[in-house]
Amino acid sequence: MKWIDDTKKYRTDKWLESALYHPKQGYYRKREKEPGGSGDFYTPIHLSDILARMVSSKFKKNKHNKIFEFGGGDGYFAKQFKNLEKNTNYTIVDWVDSKNIKTIKPNDHLKTKKPHENCLIIGIEILDAFPVRRFLFSKGCWYEEYWIFKDKEWNNKWEKVKKNNIFLKNIKNPIENKILEYQPDLKKFLLGLKNKFKKSSFIFIDYGIHEFYGDTLRGFGGHKQLKPFSNPGKTDWTSDVRWNLFEEICSKNNFKNIKIKTLTNFSLPFLEEIVKPDMSYKDKMALKELISPFGMGESFQVATGDI
Repeated sequence: MKWIDDTKKYRTDKWLESALYHPKQGYYRKREKEPGGSGDFYTPIHLSDILARMVSSKFKKNKHNKIFEFGGGDGYFAKQFKNLEKNTNYTIVDWVDSKNIKTIKPNDHLKTKKPHENCLIIGIEILDAFPVRRFLFSKGCWYEEYWIFKDKEWNNKWEKVKKNNIFLKNIKNPIENKILEYQPDLKKFLLGLKNKFKKSSFIFIDYGIHEFYGDTLRGFGGHKQLKPFSNPGKTDWTSDVRWNLFEEICSKNNFKNIKIKTLTNFSLPFLEEIVKPDMSYKDKMALKELISPFGMGESFQVATGDI
């Protein structure tokens, strides 16, 4: 993979792939900043360990004996979980080694000859980081977005698609002049899980929508939303997960018990177990944020299912 060259034209997903995953300069490979107050964005795990308690409850109820967390970064969530379940066999799958938590590189979980069994797979804001392709239907033709460097900044342009791919062929009655986004790597990732995990379950916490249309590509730096495509390698770029595509892939490949709920609705069944008379003020506020219709609880979704 080569670093971004200002003299070349890039398809949107290829620019994102380099900006995020280049071995030396990519945002997720360098990991100069981790999520949280000193990073570029917050996730639900930074409120308190409330979410870890919910996942711990599900882990024990399903009697799993291993955890694989994809995109675990510095091990922030893993440490919360291990404080609750000290003897758990916990593996982080990420490019950067986590202190005190076993870490393997992405795709190393695919190299084992025997499938991993009885595992809980966790991903917290991992799906939204898959590079996205962007299309537009206008006057009877499909166009795809590309980027060129001009006047000291990256500018997008739309080029006519010469041959429709399988994804576009499946779009019935396309809507004129509305951006459509598609993550090519989502299917590859899910099929990798299906191939290498058996008798296992997953929990993915992310933000997304249930349709392909929507201009959701955005960058974050220092908790501020930035203009595309500024500061490659120093900015986190994400787009909404398309839960309709997620469900379709899972359904066609025999995943079981697929459910997608708001973080609020996922959290509610755990309240009786988690809410205690001596609960700290921090935990009370964190719980309020998770279940409030005006907080993170309605911004994030939780996808659960079995493999």
